[in-house]
This record gives sequence, C-alpha cells and structure tokens, in this order.
Amino acid sequence: MAVKNQVQLITYPDSLGGDLKTLNNVLTKYFPKTFKGGIHILPPFPSSGDRGFAPLTYLEIEPQFGTWEDIRKLAENYDEFEELPAIFPISGLTKQGLATLLDATAELLDKTPEFLLYDESDMEEEAYYGFDEEEKAFEISRDDDATWVLSGEKLMKLFNMTNFDRDEAVMKFARQLRGMGVDEALRARGAKDGDLVRIGKFEFEFVD
Repeated sequence: MAVKNQVQLITYPDSLGGDLKTLNNVLTKYFPKTFKGGIHILPPFPSSGDRGFAPLTYLEIEPQFGTWEDIRKLAENYDEFEELPAIFPISGLTKQGLATLLDATAELLDKTPEFLLYDESDMEEEAYYGFDEEEKAFEISRDDDATWVLSGEKLMKLFNMTNFDRDEAVMKFARQLRGMGVDEALRARGAKDGDLVRIGKFEFEFVD
C-alpha cells in the first residue's frame, strides 16, 4: 500500500466529546476536510484497564462509548484501506518478532518514493533558530558598592529557571555558569575570592 502524506487523527473514543456519536458530530461540523488520512480510534472495547489496552473482548463496544453502529457511521466519511495493514506480533520482553518487523519496515522504506513533508509554495516566511555567536551569553559590570553584577538574556533565562530552594538546582546553576565561562571572565576582570556577585536580587560570594 502506497504511503500518503495526509493528516490522520488518532484519538480515544471519548477524547472529543465523550463518546463516538459526539466524536462524529465534532468531526463533521468542525473538521470535515482535515483528516484526509482517516481516523484511528484507540481501543473502544470493554476493558479491565490500561485505558482500553487490556480488552476483555473485541466483539463489543464499551457501552459508554457507543455501539458498532456509531463506528460504521464514522467510517462512512472516510476511505477504507485498499488493503488491510500488516500486523506484526512482537514482544519487548523476549524480542520475539522484532526482526520480522524491522525487515518489513526496511522493505517498505525501499519501495516508498521520496515525498516532501510540506508544499514549499505554502512557506510564507523562513525563521532561523540557532546560536548567534556574536550574541554574548552574559555581561559583567561592577556596582558602586564593588559588587560584581552579571546580566544577559541567556544567563537570566537559566537564572529564572533555577529553583534556589533546592541545593542540587543551585549546584547545577553554578556548573552552568562555569560552563559559560563566567568564573573565568570574573577572574580576568579582577574578581577575588570572597567578592560579592549579584544576579538580579540574588547575591553570592565568588570562590576562586
């Protein structure tokens, strides 16, 4: 079966509205042309637990989700598989069946033609997210009371993400500062053992 680059919905039977009938209404009203790749209903069967993945039977639909008729009505709006998908029984514990699955995956990839994940004509603008080497990770200044003051966008992000009520978080922040070169830069500016260093309203002693 050829792989189609289309959007598919994978959902529990009660995730969008509480049951299968409401799910069908939601899809029909709000997403009539969105899920061209079909919908995949996660186990709607009576189950002993594990969110439906411990089914008691495959012959019935859990009554709180609906009935087989609700499943059939959902299926009316979507294409059926041209052929049934292959099912590979595997065991993560014994590794049984994994080799067969990997061989089938490799064979499918060999037969599948390359395709774009998006239409380049739909790309209105391009954004680059990366490290700007010219942007300094931190700045050092000295206050009137001789306290060394650290600032900078990257440094403050790390500072704001640190829970200073936890010793391990404080130690991690200290290692991050050292990795950024803060210790070395303070030492080069003339900081001495015991000098005060301030980040925002937080102060600590420089240890050389």
